[in-house]
Parts: sequence; C-alpha cells; structure tokens
Amino acid sequence: MERSSAGRLVSDIRRLIEERAPSSCCDACFALHFAVSLAEARAVAMAVANEPGYKRQEAVCDSCNRTLELTAVTLKLKRRN
Repeated sequence: MERSSAGRLVSDIRRLIEERAPSSCCDACFALHFAVSLAEARAVAMAVANEPGYKRQEAVCDSCNRTLELTAVTLKLKRRN
C-alpha cells in the first residue's frame, strides 16, 4: 500500500470508528467497506488501537454480528479534521 493510501485509510478507519461509537466494526468489515485486503485493514485498525483514546476489545461487530477482537473508542474524542 502506498504511503498516501495508508494515511488515508488510517483517517477513514479512525473516522468510521468514531462515527459508529459505541458500536463497533471488525477488521474484515473494514476491509470490505474500504475495498482493501484484510491484512491492510487489520494493520491499520491495530495501529489506530495504539493511539490515545482507542483500544482493542472483544465485542460484537455491528456489521456481521460476529464476536471477535475489534478496535473501539475508549472515551469521547473530539472530532478530527
């Protein structure tokens, strides 16, 4: 993945996580939503989970209804531009 595409995917996944909070979306559903590979979506979701205000937790994906590890918001974040 090109650096600019990776940066855009980080922003897109972060924004989707924030918009859906407290609901969650799994890495596979991110991959489908953004038309990227599962590996790309998982790498970005894991990177976002390491940022302040985010975490990985076991939860139900609101898109596919599977229970698995997801990236979620830990607290109310101010909207990033």
